[in-house]
Amino acid sequence: MEIYDFQSKTWSTGLPMLSNRFDLNVTCLGSPLYALGGIDGRAVLNTVERFDPETGEWTYVTSMITSRCTFGVTILDNRYAYFFFN
Repeated sequence: MEIYDFQSKTWSTGLPMLSNRFDLNVTCLGSPLYALGGIDGRAVLNTVERFDPETGEWTYVTSMITSRCTFGVTILDNRYAYFFFN
């Protein structure tokens, strides 16, 4: 993962996610970032990882019910995640 600091206008390298994935979706809820679903090269994933910018670490959180890739997600009222897909 690469991290851009808007104040210093510099890039740095962060820890990689716990799972290799592409065609995922990323959103934030407050301070943490969430990486949802995607493809690991073999299968579509339902796993969700949370990045804590304070510690710089990724952790697994509760998985989605359905495996998804190439979808949209948004957070409403800092409480609900809505998924958009075909």
